[in-house]
Amino acid sequence: GQHHADLHPAWHRPIEIMNTHFLKLKNVTSIILEGLRKSSEELASDHYQYVSEDLFDVVIEGMESRDNLRAVWKQRLKDKIFKAMPKETRPMQCNTFDEECDEATCDKVRKWRSVHVQNKDGNKLKTVSSNDRKGKSKLNSMTKKERKKVASNWERMKSSIKKH
Repeated sequence: GQHHADLHPAWHRPIEIMNTHFLKLKNVTSIILEGLRKSSEELASDHYQYVSEDLFDVVIEGMESRDNLRAVWKQRLKDKIFKAMPKETRPMQCNTFDEECDEATCDKVRKWRSVHVQNKDGNKLKTVSSNDRKGKSKLNSMTKKERKKVASNWERMKSSIKKH
């Protein structure tokens, strides 16, 4: 809390530097997200040919990890122990990491990935039935790691044979 901060003024400058670097990282992330969004547009130009499924996967996994860590931290700050502590010793509010201005969500990036894969492979949604479209779109929005966890048709067939 503030009491702890007052006891350790040597940390003030390193924390300012960390905040500066965090804002720079956030700016770079925004540029990458904008590139991913534009690459998923149907009329994406060759300027976005560097965008691959792997880039989408890394961003999705990073965003999910960040969201999970933030959720755990918010839960930790709700601990009753902090209410029992004097105000000056409670954790200080840090707005740097809470500021989310118009940032893409993980779900949006997954949708962009799905469209990007369909555009890259030439699989236009108009030529696919609505049932196939839902399944294919869901697979296209999954990262490669997530796809490995989905049972293949062969695995499903083997399990159904064992049951009979």
